[in-house]
Amino acid sequence: MTKLLILTLLLVGVVVLLMGFRVFFTKKGEFPSSHVEDQPALREKGLKCHRYQTVEEQERRNLFDRIEE
Repeated sequence: MTKLLILTLLLVGVVVLLMGFRVFFTKKGEFPSSHVEDQPALREKGLKCHRYQTVEEQERRNLFDRIEE
């Protein structure tokens, strides 16, 4: 039972180190951004974050149209 626990903790530790290699071992250590705005391929297609799309939609429609919904 303790062998399994030690093996599991060791494996989890190795995985954390490998996944965070860039964060732990580089000067400019940060996780890569996964936001839509930071992805060039999605920007070329004109895709934006849902927050910005909601704000644009609310600005485009007037108050009367929003009340009718």
